[in-house]
This record gives sequence, C-alpha cells and structure tokens, in this order.
Amino acid sequence: SPTAELFPPVEGALPVYLSKKFKSVFHARARVAARSLGLLGSLRGSAAGETVAIQRARRAAEIIKKQMAGRMELGRLIDGEPTSWEGAIYEGRIDGRPAAIKISFPIPIGSNRREDVETEATLSREEMASRLIRTDQRHLIHALGSGSVTTNSEKIIWLALELLKGQTLRDYIYHRDMPEKEEEFVLIARCFIQILRALEEFHKLGLIHRDIKPENIWLKSMCETLVHAVLMDFGLTVTRNTVLSQTNDFVGTANYMPPEYIYHDDSENPLSAQGDIWSTGVALFEALTGTLAFSGITPEQIFTRIIRGNSRITQINRHVPPALDAITARMMAPEPEERYQTAGEAASALELWLPKTVTASSLGIQAGKARPRSEQNLVENILLSVRMRSAEHQTAGRMA
Repeated sequence: SPTAELFPPVEGALPVYLSKKFKSVFHARARVAARSLGLLGSLRGSAAGETVAIQRARRAAEIIKKQMAGRMELGRLIDGEPTSWEGAIYEGRIDGRPAAIKISFPIPIGSNRREDVETEATLSREEMASRLIRTDQRHLIHALGSGSVTTNSEKIIWLALELLKGQTLRDYIYHRDMPEKEEEFVLIARCFIQILRALEEFHKLGLIHRDIKPENIWLKSMCETLVHAVLMDFGLTVTRNTVLSQTNDFVGTANYMPPEYIYHDDSENPLSAQGDIWSTGVALFEALTGTLAFSGITPEQIFTRIIRGNSRITQINRHVPPALDAITARMMAPEPEERYQTAGEAASALELWLPKTVTASSLGIQAGKARPRSEQNLVENILLSVRMRSAEHQTAGRMA
C-alpha cells in the first residue's frame, strides 16, 4: 500500500524496550504528521494541486475585495503562491495601515470537512492569541483586525497582521555559511534572547505556541548595530490546560516536535513551557550549525532520532563556544524536567554567556518592568482565554 511504502519498516529503529501500544501510537502519529506535510495527498502534492490552490486564492481575493472595498486593499502574494490547504497571505492595507493579510480559501457554509474545520480553528487561535499580546511587546507579532465575509454558499475568513520587513531566520541560515567567529555567535544569541523573552511573556498568558521553528522567527534586523527578532504564527497556539488526543491533535512540524509530544498517552498532558523551550533549542541548534538537529526522509525516521536524542552542536561545528553548546543542549534535554523551567531562565543563561562588551540596550530588550494591565484588560484577557478553550472543544466535537 502507499502507506506501507511511505513508512518502510526499519529493523531496530525504535528502542526494543518500547511497548507494543507505544509503537502503534508512534506509527499513527507519524502518519498524521505526514498528512500535515502533504505526503498523503494535500494540495501541495502535484502541479495540478498547486493550480487549484492558486485558483481558490484568486477567487477568495476577488470576494474579499468586493465586500471589503474601502477598508481593505490587497497587493501581491507574500509567499509567491499558496502552498497549503489553509489559504494565502497578501501584502496589503487594512483601515489605511500596512498589513500582511491571511485569507482562507472559500469554505462551504456548514462544512465539516477536516481541512475546513482546521482552517477556521487555525485562524481563530491565531487571532485570539494575537489579541492577548500587549501593544508594547516588540518581539511578538500583533493582529490589526480580523473577520469573515460570506456569500450565499461560502465563507471566507481573514486575519490582518502587522507587516514585517526583513527575512525569516530560515532565510538567514540558508544564505550564510556555518558561523565560526565570535561576533556571529553573539548575533545569534542576541536574536534568541529576544525570542525567549517574548516566549516568556507568551507563557505568562497561559499560552503554548507549539510551532517554534526558524520559519516562524522573523528578523526585522540582524546586524551588529541592531538585532530585532519577532516570534510569529500562532495558528497552533493552545491554552496550557488543553488535553491532546492520541493522534487528532498531533500537529506541528516533525523536526521541531518535543519528544514528550511523540510518546505521551491519553492519561498525560504534554503541553508545557518546556516543550516550546525544546523547540526553541532545536532552532538555536540549527542557527549555530546550519544543520537540522533531527532529520529524516519520513516523520517516522525523524521521530525515532528525536527519541534517541544525542545531537550535539560541537559534533558539527567545532567553533561553537562550549558554554553556548551546553546552553543549547540543556534546552534540548530529552526530559522536560531536565530543561530550563522557564523561557526567561534560558534567556538569562544566554545573557550570562554574552561578552561583557554587549550592553543591555544593544540586545534590543525593553528596559524596566512591564506596564501593569488595567483591571479591564485583565478581564478581557481572561474572557479571551475562555473563548480559546471553547473554540478548541467545539473543533474537537466537529471532528469527532
């Protein structure tokens, strides 16, 4: 069968002490991850599929332009062309402000198709998480507006985010040689200090990102005089108390999946700040080496390597300072309790490593304590958290 060909058995790939139940769950989760990557027949699979995606994106844009005339303007596709079932991202303007505007493909009203339900849930989670973020937080992306438009038979959801200029950390890694000089390591450390401080604020809101990777770290600036990194894409964000099922809620990017997400059972809740810290450590590993910490042809192979662990930076890049290697290794520790317990703790470790000549102002971190929220804002945040939990339960019910 196609599935059997996709996941050929590898003798001895999994540790022999793992139970038969675990191995069954492991293979099921690998298939879910493969589907999310497009390996089991999504729109990414063929040229014909890509053509369908472009056509759907164009039709959605035409409907939006007509119904949102005077408020929204759409320009070029930011990613060149849509490559997933969710929709497309346009550069444009909302209420006169520059924005990156996410627009779903047209969704049939009342549809229970998995792709349609997941699209609604993804954009809903991203909008709610973005609204919880303080406007003075410079290292988390902000939402500028959201909504939906309907025709007689279809609905289109949109989300406007601040338009960021620059490049992703993925692009930065791809276009540079493996770092060897101290100043290169300092730049990378400064970038991740900002991301970890932003993640610390995110976790204080009771949220778990679940999809931290170089593609979701935006570099507005990455030079000696100024580093400004922004964590974005909250489409997989859930509240800390969310309970994941064995397979249906198993989402994310395989190479950055914490080991506890892979091997948990229904009696456990693997969601924690330590999971996001692990994924951030994997992204840091990649920035320091130019290499994926855990790679493979299939998600099954990737998961096996994640469970086995033992990826060390100095095996790939001997120029990385030992202390920086040790910090990254602790972030990527196999067991959550062995990692830094907060993102702020990991950020502090990186700050202590930095040469004494690097000042607090050059880090780009906001000075002083965060502004206290008003009682009204606090109540609003609580209500938004409740809405997120409600949306998660509704989505699970529609998928059942």
